[in-house]
Amino acid sequence: MTDDEKIREQEGQPLTQPGEDPAEQARQARASRVQAFRLDIDYAAPQADAPAETEQPAPDHSVPAENEQRTMVLREAIVPAEQASPVKRKKKKKRVSHKAAWSYVKVLFYLIAILAAAGALSVFILVGALDLTGLNKSKAEVEVTIPAGATADQVAEILKEKNVIDLPLLFRFYVSFTGAGATLQPGTFTVSSAYGYSGIIEQLQEAAVRSTVRVTIPEGYTVEKIAALMEKNQVCSAADFYQAANSRDYNYSFIADIPTVDDDPKYANRIYLLEGYLFPDTYDFFTDSKARDVVNKMLENFNNKVTAKMKVAIRQSGYTLDQIVTLASIVQQEVALKEDMQKVARVLVNRLENAKTFPKLQCDSTGTYVNTQHFHEGGVPIVVAAYDTYQCDGLPAGAIANPGLVALEAMISPSQNSAIQACYYFATDTTTGITYYSRTLEEHNAIRRKYNIYSGNS
Repeated sequence: MTDDEKIREQEGQPLTQPGEDPAEQARQARASRVQAFRLDIDYAAPQADAPAETEQPAPDHSVPAENEQRTMVLREAIVPAEQASPVKRKKKKKRVSHKAAWSYVKVLFYLIAILAAAGALSVFILVGALDLTGLNKSKAEVEVTIPAGATADQVAEILKEKNVIDLPLLFRFYVSFTGAGATLQPGTFTVSSAYGYSGIIEQLQEAAVRSTVRVTIPEGYTVEKIAALMEKNQVCSAADFYQAANSRDYNYSFIADIPTVDDDPKYANRIYLLEGYLFPDTYDFFTDSKARDVVNKMLENFNNKVTAKMKVAIRQSGYTLDQIVTLASIVQQEVALKEDMQKVARVLVNRLENAKTFPKLQCDSTGTYVNTQHFHEGGVPIVVAAYDTYQCDGLPAGAIANPGLVALEAMISPSQNSAIQACYYFATDTTTGITYYSRTLEEHNAIRRKYNIYSGNS
């Protein structure tokens, strides 16, 4: 059997037809297969630019299954990929897990911590550089005392307490690095922040031998009397002391609260700014000291003596600290016996709180103070009317002495004695020290005549 006959047999075609040449039949069979194959190709890949033809009934071409399979393979090969309809797939949203989110937060915290540390380090470097070199530091000199056997750590803390340095840790490192710790000497030295670490250490390396003197300042002493006492004991000159007693350049809050001319024009005539604040006590001073250090030592004592409890009581009294100091100075000068101080304080308060009836305190001690003052360089012009309570209303322009603790406490807590609470006058017999109290001017004048008190108080 020929190959054509085999093909016809596989396709179900008769091997031969009556009256037909077998060779011719084989040629027609091959032509028929080629035609069917071409039709399938045309159907699978139509030309895009071909004009639309009138729809005609498609001829029935029976294509064997084997040819159909080959046709499908050719279709897939011929159809361009871009003409195939792509399948659109939904993109899945990425979700950040809690673990990943916490990792981001930790990274953010680390970055913030690094930036904060860098900022703090920059500030430390800047402050340290200024502290080390003394640039832009106060040139004011401070007296510091280094005890025998003090370590570098203790020296650093002492300097910090005196506001000479800001960074004790850096100072200790500098001392250790330079090996200066073993050369620091005990004693009292005058140093300044402007010296820088090298200058401060240089001062502390000098074992200066200075003599000391013990000076007792009695209660009620004025600035002038204290100045004379300092000069007599070779602590400092009186002129320097006057100038130091008129300065606000001290690191105490009560200094800032001392009233000025902006508060009342009468304060322009205040003789000594710090009169009343130089606490009377017994002090050990170095000879040839700076007047500012001497005054500062007294101010520090005042600041320690006026406790927080006393300050609270002052605020509750309705008076300022400066007013209390001024009134206490009058009590100190008017009274001979300490047990009378609270009673006299009550009389003064009674007059102040009834200013319409008693506009003036009328205390002789105020006139005595202002009339016995001497004009000194660095002081202010003396105006009697600003101090003499027979001329000025209410309180004088400032304290007339430096009161002790008892006088301050008496003024903070005046007598609650019912008999004294009704009194507006008092008179002290300077011979016996006894103070008499009166309700009316008539009673007061009678007492003065009786006890011959003509230079007393009213």
